[in-house]
Amino acid sequence: MNRRAFIEANTDWQTPPHAPEIRLRLAAEVYAIWRMTEEELMERGVPPPFWAFAWAGGQALARHVLDHPEIVCGKRVTDLASGSGLVGIAAMKAGAASVLAADIDMFAVEAIRINAVANSVDVVASGRDLLEMPAEGCDVILVGDLFYEKDLAAKVFGWLEEAEARGVTALIGD
Repeated sequence: MNRRAFIEANTDWQTPPHAPEIRLRLAAEVYAIWRMTEEELMERGVPPPFWAFAWAGGQALARHVLDHPEIVCGKRVTDLASGSGLVGIAAMKAGAASVLAADIDMFAVEAIRINAVANSVDVVASGRDLLEMPAEGCDVILVGDLFYEKDLAAKVFGWLEEAEARGVTALIGD
């Protein structure tokens, strides 16, 4: 399946309400793309399109970073479970030295690439599961809307606590 074609066919260019300076490919109609993923694509192993929406926690975190660029300015940033790339893009617009936007959904990785180019920022998109290794090579970790399941939340908090013990700053929007 051509991920780029799927994203372009099922999303439109939009600006999130709380970060209007950023353009993203987002689902205009929640139910159509969600139903399509569940009904037609599930048998192909396509996960739900969390990347196709600008979730509230991510919007709040992006807005906070844009309003307080000193948080990321000149720093190496990791955007964990990046989805559309909203928070990582905001970090680059706020002056981050670099951004690694990671998501285990390869559709999200493609969406991050599309959205970064559209916003004229250089974001490295990765499909690696960063929770399987210690956080390395970053000064700041940004996490939006990743605490929707108890076991996952515990795993993320443990990973962030380990990173913070080594001097990494972690910010959560949820």
